[in-house]
Amino acid sequence: MDPRTESAPGALVRSDRFPASPAVRATSYQRLLVPYRPVEVERRLEALLGQPVSLAITANRSSMVRVLPDGERVRLRLHAMFLYAPPPVHEALVRYASRPHDIEANALLDLFIRGETHRIASPGASRAEGERIDLAEILGELNRRFFDPPLEVAIVWSRGSAQRRRRSILFGSFSREPGTRTGVIRIHPALDEDWVPRGFVEFVVHHEMLHALIPTRCEGGRRAFHPREFRQREKGYPGYREWRLWEKENLGRFLGKRR
Repeated sequence: MDPRTESAPGALVRSDRFPASPAVRATSYQRLLVPYRPVEVERRLEALLGQPVSLAITANRSSMVRVLPDGERVRLRLHAMFLYAPPPVHEALVRYASRPHDIEANALLDLFIRGETHRIASPGASRAEGERIDLAEILGELNRRFFDPPLEVAIVWSRGSAQRRRRSILFGSFSREPGTRTGVIRIHPALDEDWVPRGFVEFVVHHEMLHALIPTRCEGGRRAFHPREFRQREKGYPGYREWRLWEKENLGRFLGKRR
């Protein structure tokens, strides 16, 4: 048995929505104790599907799997529970992506989801999907465009009010608990407002991803939160000057001083 796994009898978690075949009912799937990394899942799905896959990991509480055809690429939005999915579930995902009405694929996916419902966040929990912007999707896009190997970070909307008067605003932050490998990017919910361009949200997320990549350093006897390497990489971001100017011109609106 793979050391990542423990036995989880599938027959104990039945699907009422899809009638599982005898093979599905009789097979015990292996629940992972240690999750795969998103890039590992993406590469495995690409190998099984035989075409490029764009994977976004979400914390959506209602939609666990979503397939969005995009030309030659398949865009997949999966709940974070699928980082714990064993190979048979990966195969079911590929069958579902190719044939959404595949009964056995649906049955196995339903079986897996029912066994992992404890990983679905409660209504008040932090999440990556906002009213307008999906941060997990942006994180995935920026990882593919600017970071190789991709950064392994989580991303969520921070708590707080999007609409109120304030003296200052922190658009984003990055933190990593001591002894942990994966940090968390938090983005202010004001950036989910209709009037904020998606490009500016991407610009802010990229900034926080650089914090995840380039740690605080000591330069000239001082602690530099944005060391030389950080500043150089950020200035190379497409539209850097334009987004800095947009931020300056719209800061008053973010602070609630004007509409």
